[in-house]
Amino acid sequence: MMATRSELLAFLDDLGLETSTTDHRPVFTVAESEDVGERFADQARAMHHGEVERRNIRGRTTPGEALELLEEGVDVLPLPPLPVLKETLQ
Repeated sequence: MMATRSELLAFLDDLGLETSTTDHRPVFTVAESEDVGERFADQARAMHHGEVERRNIRGRTTPGEALELLEEGVDVLPLPPLPVLKETLQ
C-alpha cells in the first residue's frame, strides 16, 4: 500500500508511466469527494450536460468508457487502481 508521494511516483515509474509533478494547494481531498461507484460515467456526463449539480466525484468505469468521456469533452482524470486515501494526491 502506497502511503507517500515518492511511493506513488515509484509505483507509476515501475508501470512505465512518465510523470511530472507541480506543487500547488489541494483542489479537494478524496475525503471531500463522493464515491459514485459504477455510476461514475453517468454522473460525470450528467454534470457535464448540466443535468445535475457539479460536485467532486470519484468512481469506477471501464477504460473504454473513460476514453469516451474524454472524447466528449468531459473532464476526467483516469487513475490506476489506488488504495483509498483520506488525504490529497500531491
